[in-house]
Amino acid sequence: MATIDARGTLDVGSDSYAIHRLAALDGDFPVARLPYSLKVLLENLLRHNDGVRVTDGDVAALAGWSGGDDDGDGGDGGDGGREISFLPARV
Repeated sequence: MATIDARGTLDVGSDSYAIHRLAALDGDFPVARLPYSLKVLLENLLRHNDGVRVTDGDVAALAGWSGGDDDGDGGDGGDGGREISFLPARV
């Protein structure tokens, strides 16, 4: 089971909806600085984080994305070109 838990509840009138809050990661990762497109991918990873298809490591790799080639190796500055799952639910 996943240990990163960003689940929350959104109450609208008499209805409640399960949501995944990116703000739950703010203590460990500077999520606010991520480009919007990566926030969409991160929310997708949080929704599908089951410890099998998507792991806490996948979430951490994207949430900790630095956006640059910090080490001069020609990579993205992240986790060595790590692949992540993307399970689109809406287009």
